[in-house]
Amino acid sequence: MSTQNNTTATLAATRQGSSSAFVAAPLTGDETEQKATVTRRTTTTADTLERVRSIVSHLLLPAAILLTWELLTRNGYIDALFLPRPIKVIEAFLRLFAEDKLALDIQVSATTVIKGFVAGTSIGLLAGFTCGISRIVESLFGPLLNTIRQVPPMAWLPLIVLWIGAGDLAKTIIIGKAVFFPVFLN
Repeated sequence: MSTQNNTTATLAATRQGSSSAFVAAPLTGDETEQKATVTRRTTTTADTLERVRSIVSHLLLPAAILLTWELLTRNGYIDALFLPRPIKVIEAFLRLFAEDKLALDIQVSATTVIKGFVAGTSIGLLAGFTCGISRIVESLFGPLLNTIRQVPPMAWLPLIVLWIGAGDLAKTIIIGKAVFFPVFLN
């Protein structure tokens, strides 16, 4: 009878969300099975329908966009020169992927992003740490950095291209500048 009472107290504590009953009352084999039965999540038809409804609602807008795109380009409302049909875009993607040109382009872009991220993070950590330790450094560089921070990264693009050129270094600097200030300020 005492086992029955402990089980009831343990199950009641489980339903209420209290874990103190688990510490005070040791569980026997029967109680462990009953606890597992209580805490096991059962999938109901309502849960399944909710999950399906969620998936469908997330796919509805992209499907509508693709359908509208296909209809507009197929019926000639939009010239294929400006916006090719979706099937043509998929064919070009598969062709580039098969020729390994896409993988090389992704690798080059990822390398540029990683270089900019590492440079911006490193300089931001060093500058933030230095300004955090020394009030003199903060008073010297704070106004200048605050002024530079107000200019969006893309507004720097013409100046950086003029000073450095339009190569990978310019892209790395733009990415580094975009990463620098959040790291520096935090």
